[in-house]
Amino acid sequence: MIEWVFFDLGSTLLDEESAYSYYIDECVKKLQSLDIEVSADSYKKKMVEYAHKSLDPIRATWQYFAPTEPRPLWKNEGVSLYPETIDVLEKLSQNYRLGIVANQSGSVRELLKEWGISSYFQLIILSEEVGVCKPDLRIFKLALEESSISADKAVYVGDRYDNDILPAKSLGMYTIRILTGFGKYTRENGKWKNDWVVSSLKELPTLLGQIEN
Repeated sequence: MIEWVFFDLGSTLLDEESAYSYYIDECVKKLQSLDIEVSADSYKKKMVEYAHKSLDPIRATWQYFAPTEPRPLWKNEGVSLYPETIDVLEKLSQNYRLGIVANQSGSVRELLKEWGISSYFQLIILSEEVGVCKPDLRIFKLALEESSISADKAVYVGDRYDNDILPAKSLGMYTIRILTGFGKYTRENGKWKNDWVVSSLKELPTLLGQIEN
């Protein structure tokens, strides 16, 4: 029986399309200042290409164009909730305890409060605060320890195989991959395998209900 549902944040609960566009523009500006000719469209295509290869598109793409130069920092510029986020959290909170395990800075806590969703979560673990980033298993183990739950009573919802699905599943958690963000471009293979797939958050309540039955 599933008791806890843990979430990634970016491209899972939060729509990052605008943030990705902003970030790509910043990368292109930096590259052009280094006399490296690249357009926003070609930069995004390269990110998709690396996502197909199960590589981190942000780091791998920058390494391709400018391996010796510092990469522009990611900013939560234009990040917002998906339209269905609050409704889904409201429904799930009636039957499960909810948590977040995400590679984010502590400043995102204020955003969660501003968006009105902080109170839905009994546990929020952010990489900057604990000093460990996904896909390191320690951040997932910490979530299980602090929630006092065994892995087989928890499910993790995220968009990326490398950061989300593989580490959570390797600990025995159930996993649900959501086909959003750059994670949707990653192809499943023998190494990357989730338990279930949804195309959007709104499918989660029904899916979890079916799993329980």
